[in-house]
Amino acid sequence: MKIALMMLFATTLFGACSAVPPSHDKADWYVVLEYGGPEKLNPVSKNSGTVCLKIMAKSWIPLIGPDGLGGPREGYLYWTNLVGDGPIYPDPAFNDGLNESRYVGSIAIDKQNKKVVIDLQRIISKPGETQKTEPSPANGSYAIKRWIK
Repeated sequence: MKIALMMLFATTLFGACSAVPPSHDKADWYVVLEYGGPEKLNPVSKNSGTVCLKIMAKSWIPLIGPDGLGGPREGYLYWTNLVGDGPIYPDPAFNDGLNESRYVGSIAIDKQNKKVVIDLQRIISKPGETQKTEPSPANGSYAIKRWIK
């Protein structure tokens, strides 16, 4: 009986202290768009006329985490500040989680169908070399979950 209770306690403690990272399945990813402005915080641009696009996913924080009590959290995987009239934004500066890399391609916002299509190639060559690219890990079509004005 004592062993069973100790195992139950250990299992509960382990489960309460383990975090679940954001999903790597793109079907679980979604987009949040937010208009820029002087009152906005990073990564949203403080410039009017910009749209901050964040590709987000949910994760699970343990029972007691760095921010207090745990539970489901939203976090962004990739983001960019889009400048222009749209709905197609060519060659945006795109933050891929590690740094802001140089990209060619486009991001298209389809308001009518509430989706965003990303088709970007990361430039991996150094300046002055023949341009070499690789597909962005963020390429795909995502549902727009929120549009914050």
